[in-house]
Order: sequence, then C-alpha cells, then structure tokens
Amino acid sequence: MGSFGMIMSYWLRSKKDFIWQFTWMLVSTIFYVIIPVFIGTMVGSLLDSVRPLETRVIEMLTYFAAILFFAVLRYVINRAGRLRGAEVSAKAVYYLRSDISNAIYRQSFSYFDKTETGQLISRATSDIEETQMIFSMGLTLSLQSFLQIVGVILGFYIFSPEITIILIIVILSSLGISFYIAKKLRPIFLETRESFGDLTNTIRENIIGAQVVRMFSTQKKEQQKFMENNQRFYNASVKIVKYNSVFIPVIVIVTGFMSVITLFFGGLSVINGSMLGGINALITLQSYVIAISFPLMMLGQIMLMYIQ
Repeated sequence: MGSFGMIMSYWLRSKKDFIWQFTWMLVSTIFYVIIPVFIGTMVGSLLDSVRPLETRVIEMLTYFAAILFFAVLRYVINRAGRLRGAEVSAKAVYYLRSDISNAIYRQSFSYFDKTETGQLISRATSDIEETQMIFSMGLTLSLQSFLQIVGVILGFYIFSPEITIILIIVILSSLGISFYIAKKLRPIFLETRESFGDLTNTIRENIIGAQVVRMFSTQKKEQQKFMENNQRFYNASVKIVKYNSVFIPVIVIVTGFMSVITLFFGGLSVINGSMLGGINALITLQSYVIAISFPLMMLGQIMLMYIQ
C-alpha cells in the first residue's frame, strides 16, 4: 500500500464523518463559484449609463447584499465541513499512534538491539507530529482546494471556453512546478529525519551515560559527535527553506500571468461581442483568477506535506 492509500485508509475509518465533510465542502464550493458572478454583475450594473443612476445604485446594493449573504452562508457551511474534518483527522492520528505503539510492542528483542533508541523516539514523536499536518490540514485543504479548482474551471467554461483551455494549461503547469519542488525536497526531508534521529540518540546516550563519558574523559568526542549531527540537521533545514521560498513567488507569477491573459483575450471577446455576458463576464473571470490563487497555493503546500 502506498503512502496515499495508507492516509486514505486512516481517514476512511471515520467514513460517515468523511462523507459529511465532503458534502459540506461541495456545497461550500458552489457558493464559492457563485459569488464572483454577483461581483461581475454588481460592477457591470454601475457601468450601464443608459439606465438612471438611482436604479443602478439600488441594483448594486441588492447584489452587494446577495454577496454578503452567500459569503456568510459559505462561511457557516465551510465551518461545518472543517469541524467534521477535524473529527476525521483527530481519529486518524489516534489510530496511527495506536498502530505505531502496537507495532513497537510486537518487535523482538533483536530488533531493539539493531535499532537505536533515538531513532525509535524520533519516529514515535517528531515523525508523528510531521505526519499530523497531512492528516489534519491535508484532508480539509485538499478537498476544499480540489473542489474550488474544479468549480472555477466550470465557471470559466460557461463564460469563455477558449480561455478555459489556457486556464487548464496554467493550472497543470503550476501543479507540475509544485510537484518538481516537492520531488527535490524529498531526499532533504529524509536527511532531516535521519539527522534528527541521530541527534536525539546522541543526546539520550550522553544523558544516560553521563558518568561513563566523564569517567573515560570522552566529553570532546561526544561533543564533536553532537555538533556534526546538529550541523547536518541545520544544513537540511536551510535547504528546505530555500526551496520553499521559491514556491509562493511562482504562484504569484502564475496568477499574474493568468490575469493578463484573461484581461487580454477577454477584452477582445467583449469588444467583438463574442463573450457571453459582456463586461460583466470579464469582471467575473477576473474574480475567478484571484479566487484560484489560494487553492493552487494550498495544493502545492499539501504536496510538500505529503512528501514529508
């Protein structure tokens, strides 16, 4: 069973709550897609100089009230989904800790002779803390981001099938870059885990065997051993930060590129009269571009958590 299959198996141990969470997230995404339509219509109503100003203002206030209503409704439904997701995640981590504890108890004496205690402590503590992120945030954000991207693509397709093709290419390119960065980070994450385990083991040995270390005057040797493991952990951590610092600017560039493409091709379509909805649709598409930056960023972060 792969890592993803293992994660899903722990999530699905709370199948009922998982289904409820997916349902709430799906309904929340529907409102997420509807809101930009009202934004485009609201701004477009102000640009219609043919009708009286009072009529346009009343329409704008009506659309603004509708936006607030759907935003609040989306918040309530999204919160309900997150609460369900928190229950699923907490139970998944609970089952994971239990399985690791039972697995350690089942090992033979020879296993403990071959495996350093520091490595076992690292796997049972720090590794669990790292995987807890993918079990908690990963579940909620992955479902939410995936549904939001699908919803935005459908919204784009309704108003402009041509620009939708460009949007899909940009989304796939962004996810491809995120996957490449995550793939580069995988060996660095492994180095971080190993160096932290060695560091933990060194500290444990020096605490337990403090008298032996002083008796044979090996303080400098143990200190050097500690410094080497500490330097390994530091170097790996710095490399992780360097790669992570590239990720967010890439998403910003992708979003900016998509905004320019939408305004250019969308503007031409509005001028030619080929876009359904005219200027209202163009404003809606631009709102979709802004809305899609968050799920793209979250999916990239989830890839990084999954690699860990």
